[in-house]
Amino acid sequence: MGKYNKQQYVNDSYIETIEHYLHNDLDLKELYEEEKVQNLDAFKELLIQGEEIIPLFDNYAITNYCRVFNVKLIRQLSPNFYEDKNVSVCLHTKKQDIKKLFAEQGWDYNIPDIKKIYDKNKWKYGRLGNLK
Repeated sequence: MGKYNKQQYVNDSYIETIEHYLHNDLDLKELYEEEKVQNLDAFKELLIQGEEIIPLFDNYAITNYCRVFNVKLIRQLSPNFYEDKNVSVCLHTKKQDIKKLFAEQGWDYNIPDIKKIYDKNKWKYGRLGNLK
């Protein structure tokens, strides 16, 4: 038997907004992007001092402390740290190059420092290999 998926519903206001976009030949991507940013605003109060957040894909967001959130479910995912060299997070079946993403944002990709922040704040994470 397959996994049960709860049916998603939209309200009348959202339907009217979509109809407005379609009737006026507006780009629906703009509507999605606006909602994505609004969803991230709710997470800003969860961030600690000095932490920044950016959207990823499929309702995910990441911070410069390598915290990954599922924006739709409003929960933090637990990353896996590998031998003070790498960090990974499972996001559906899409592999995200976190090191490259950090470089694009100008964020410091220092695994020992990120792990210390996780330990200090008692955030959950997995350990792979010989993590110090």
